[in-house]
Amino acid sequence: MTHAPPKPGLIDLRLELGPWNRSEARSISRRLRDGVLTDLAATPFDESSVTRDAYGRPSSPLLPELCWSASSCDGAAALAVTNGCRVGFDIERVDPELLLRSGTPRARVEPDAIDERLLRLTLTDRELALWRQTPEPRLFFQIWTRKEAVLKCLGCGLHTEPHLVETGRPGDAWTRATAGALSCLVRSLEVAEGLAAAIACEEKRSLRLG
Repeated sequence: MTHAPPKPGLIDLRLELGPWNRSEARSISRRLRDGVLTDLAATPFDESSVTRDAYGRPSSPLLPELCWSASSCDGAAALAVTNGCRVGFDIERVDPELLLRSGTPRARVEPDAIDERLLRLTLTDRELALWRQTPEPRLFFQIWTRKEAVLKCLGCGLHTEPHLVETGRPGDAWTRATAGALSCLVRSLEVAEGLAAAIACEEKRSLRLG
């Protein structure tokens, strides 16, 4: 399959779903990246073609105007690609057990069993207030993927503490997100049952899911 370069003002999102664990999905995400970028560069593309800045943000001299962000989780691998504008993408499996306090029975996924320390390390005061109103695991992962997407877009990675990244209420409209003095736009995505995803970009762009 041949991939055309993203049109101006457009983010192409390629998503693959399957019965994979996280390690397998990571490999599939890498193969997806290499296949798409090989087509766009018209020459073989692999990890040796990638340069990374001090925070791990990727680029390539083969495609100097292209920006991309890959992400994977159990059962999903994805790649977001755009031209001339930084982009960040994240996808996660909604797994309520990851939010439980240590020693809590796995079957007991209730608000009072959630790890309060994890919430405070992750959420801003506004996000924590939102969580208190709707303490559902899906909401946590929607917020988390927004933070990851923003940090990837801005190039901060987890060098910036997640609880310092304000991303607003999850939703499919572009909203302003901030990480210290830096900012970008972010929106949540509905891609498949049991998954939370978000994309961030320096400017408002249309999105094509393929």
